[in-house]
Amino acid sequence: MKHKEASRLRAGRVEMTGATDENGVLVELSGFDIERLPRAEIDAYNERRAGRIASRRDAAREADDFGRYEEAFVSAGGDPKDARAAFEAQKRSRAAEEAGRANTEALQASRRRIRKVL
Repeated sequence: MKHKEASRLRAGRVEMTGATDENGVLVELSGFDIERLPRAEIDAYNERRAGRIASRRDAAREADDFGRYEEAFVSAGGDPKDARAAFEAQKRSRAAEEAGRANTEALQASRRRIRKVL
């Protein structure tokens, strides 16, 4: 298998190839890529790559979480067709609870700062 390059020289200029691995993630920069690219482009590329890796990992985690939830939902007597809607409703409920908790903590911290000033 030939190594995929993240960049190539074309007409004396360096251009990014957009090459990805078998998982759809940008390929890792090679030594040649690092020699050819300015530091800012290397950093930007690595950030994009890390973002894609994180989104792939999050999607896999989400699919795994849903799979477990669907299995439990159906074994508890739920209809498999309703599992996705119930899963999303549960996620929204958790997000609302977490937002409320964060808001309460921020409010309390603000009140403590105000009391210290007064």
